[in-house]
Amino acid sequence: GNGATIPADTFVEGVVISNKDLSNLTSKKGMYIQDETAGLQFYLAENHEFKFGDKVRVDVSGVSVGEYNGAVQVSGL
Repeated sequence: GNGATIPADTFVEGVVISNKDLSNLTSKKGMYIQDETAGLQFYLAENHEFKFGDKVRVDVSGVSVGEYNGAVQVSGL
Protein backbone atom coordinates (compact mmCIF):
# COMPACT_ATOMS: atom_id res chain seq x y z
CA GLY A 1 0.00 0.00 0.00
CA ASN A 2 0.87 3.67 -0.12
CA GLY A 3 3.96 4.37 1.99
CA ALA A 4 4.98 0.72 2.35
CA THR A 5 8.64 -0.18 1.92
CA ILE A 6 9.32 -3.17 -0.28
CA PRO A 7 11.49 -5.91 1.32
CA ALA A 8 15.02 -6.73 0.16
CA ASP A 9 15.53 -9.13 -2.76
CA THR A 10 12.18 -8.27 -4.37
CA PHE A 11 11.78 -8.10 -8.13
CA VAL A 12 8.83 -7.51 -10.44
CA GLU A 13 8.65 -8.60 -14.05
CA GLY A 14 6.40 -7.39 -16.78
CA VAL A 15 6.03 -5.99 -20.26
CA VAL A 16 6.41 -2.27 -20.91
CA ILE A 17 3.01 -0.89 -21.94
CA SER A 18 3.95 2.79 -22.11
CA ASN A 19 5.32 4.24 -25.31
CA LYS A 20 7.44 7.37 -25.14
CA ASP A 21 7.48 7.57 -28.95
CA LEU A 22 3.69 8.02 -28.98
CA SER A 23 3.90 10.68 -26.28
CA ASN A 24 1.64 8.83 -23.86
CA LEU A 25 3.97 9.87 -21.02
CA THR A 26 4.71 13.31 -19.66
CA SER A 27 8.29 12.40 -18.74
CA LYS A 28 11.03 10.19 -20.16
CA LYS A 29 11.51 9.03 -16.57
CA GLY A 30 8.05 7.42 -16.45
CA MET A 31 7.30 3.81 -17.37
CA TYR A 32 4.33 1.49 -17.01
CA ILE A 33 4.66 -2.29 -16.95
CA GLN A 34 2.12 -5.06 -16.59
CA ASP A 35 1.87 -8.82 -16.38
CA GLU A 36 -1.15 -11.11 -16.48
CA THR A 37 -2.26 -9.99 -13.00
CA ALA A 38 -1.61 -6.25 -12.61
CA GLY A 39 0.26 -3.15 -13.71
CA LEU A 40 2.62 -0.70 -12.04
CA GLN A 41 3.77 2.82 -12.73
CA PHE A 42 7.45 3.63 -12.24
CA TYR A 43 9.12 6.99 -11.94
CA LEU A 44 12.83 6.47 -12.56
CA ALA A 45 15.78 8.58 -11.39
CA GLU A 46 16.98 9.03 -14.99
CA ASN A 47 15.52 9.00 -18.49
CA HIS A 48 15.14 5.50 -19.91
CA GLU A 49 15.14 3.90 -23.35
CA PHE A 50 12.69 1.03 -22.73
CA LYS A 51 10.26 0.55 -25.59
CA PHE A 52 6.69 -0.71 -25.82
CA GLY A 53 6.74 -4.50 -25.61
CA ASP A 54 10.13 -4.82 -23.86
CA LYS A 55 10.12 -7.41 -21.09
CA VAL A 56 11.78 -6.04 -17.96
CA ARG A 57 12.78 -7.32 -14.54
CA VAL A 58 12.95 -4.51 -11.99
CA ASP A 59 14.74 -4.70 -8.64
CA VAL A 60 12.39 -2.88 -6.25
CA SER A 61 14.26 -3.82 -3.06
CA GLY A 62 13.97 -1.20 -0.35
CA VAL A 63 11.97 1.38 -2.30
CA SER A 64 8.68 2.89 -1.16
CA VAL A 65 5.30 2.48 -2.78
CA GLY A 66 3.41 5.68 -3.46
CA GLU A 67 0.52 7.02 -5.46
CA TYR A 68 0.38 9.46 -8.37
CA ASN A 69 -2.92 10.57 -9.92
CA GLY A 70 -4.68 7.57 -8.41
CA ALA A 71 -2.21 4.99 -9.71
CA VAL A 72 0.22 2.95 -7.63
CA GLN A 73 3.70 4.28 -8.33
CA VAL A 74 7.14 2.99 -7.46
CA SER A 75 9.83 5.64 -7.51
CA GLY A 76 13.41 6.06 -6.37
CA LEU A 77 14.90 3.56 -8.82
